[in-house]
Amino acid sequence: MPDEIKEMKSPKEFFCYFFDNELLAHIAEQSTLYSTQKNPEKPNKITINDVRHFLGIITMMSIVHLPNTRSYWSENTHNKIIRDCMSVNVFENIRRYMHFNDNTLDLPRDDPNRDRIFKVRPLIDTLNKKFSSVPIEENLSLDEQLCPTKAVSYLKQYLPLKPHKWGYKLFVLCGVSGYGYNFEIYTGNENKEDERIIHNEPDFGATGNIVVRMTRMVPENVHHKLFFDNYYTSLPVMIYLEKKGIHTVGTFRRNRFPNVCLTDDRLLIKKDRGYSEECFTVVEDVPISAVAWKDNKVVHVSSTFVGELEKNVVSRFDKKKKTTVIVPRPKIIEVYNKHMGGVDLMDSMIGRYRIIMRSKKCYKKTNETSSISRAISCGTLSNRNGNKKKRQKNKGIVGKANAGGP
Repeated sequence: MPDEIKEMKSPKEFFCYFFDNELLAHIAEQSTLYSTQKNPEKPNKITINDVRHFLGIITMMSIVHLPNTRSYWSENTHNKIIRDCMSVNVFENIRRYMHFNDNTLDLPRDDPNRDRIFKVRPLIDTLNKKFSSVPIEENLSLDEQLCPTKAVSYLKQYLPLKPHKWGYKLFVLCGVSGYGYNFEIYTGNENKEDERIIHNEPDFGATGNIVVRMTRMVPENVHHKLFFDNYYTSLPVMIYLEKKGIHTVGTFRRNRFPNVCLTDDRLLIKKDRGYSEECFTVVEDVPISAVAWKDNKVVHVSSTFVGELEKNVVSRFDKKKKTTVIVPRPKIIEVYNKHMGGVDLMDSMIGRYRIIMRSKKCYKKTNETSSISRAISCGTLSNRNGNKKKRQKNKGIVGKANAGGP
């Protein structure tokens, strides 16, 4: 880990590392420019301290929830920290003019090369650059994340399995600790051929290319392990990543693995709970294991580094016997369940500190969500640093004890 990060102790220091003075100055400059464009006769001058106070206030709002924004300044329900920091009129003016890019540089809507998230592109690029400066964990997971909104927008997606069904979809690469190393907002035009040519990447289709783009910042041949669900899993992607030294585990759909030598699901569902079977092959010098396991349903998992053995056991509730039973479980299932939940962990932490402020603007909602997700990540990093220092301290104490020291 870089020395600059090792010396940090509090979540505030980590937050200032991501939202540094350079980024805050850019936000203040673009916000002032936008206010001048909207009202040349009476522009609203926004400073770095104004942006810093604004971010602090919305972070406080994520902890202390009130019915609406003005309640934080109300005589009866006000929050003293927020009220003393900034007046409600100044806060609403900053939120009104908050901008991250110059609108005059944006391309027309009908231009095929237009960036659909042009307004927040500087923020995304700057944060992703900062995220990648933190050493990457061995086990990573790739999944979708939803920034919930009720606004009318062509960027809004419907994900029925998420707690909030409608919102802006993000693809996030996380570690098992819940820290996000890379993210991408889905707009529908990320799958660009010219970018693949620049990075010398093959075309794996829309979902496969997502995996390739998100793992560009993962070091090659360091034996990182990547976990994803059946939305991303395909043989060409797993082979491509394995050749780069990135091992993979993912649930898969039978139609994406043609001629896989596993029993048909209609026969597997009749087997006893805990039954499993494995199919092993080598494709382009890459070993690939495919395992089918009968739990409540039939689960299919494939990997380039782990297989069915060594099996372990897991407890399950049997509805017929009305009791808990011990069920055999393949090793690949254990590894997948242990390391797949990084994005879900991050979602659960963000959900506890959601900012209750409505906005019809995508870039404003994205900024507020990014601020909270960074605050969560700062807490995660702070804990990692604190635990590491604590282990080093305990190691020193144990060493003194073994040496007979005081």
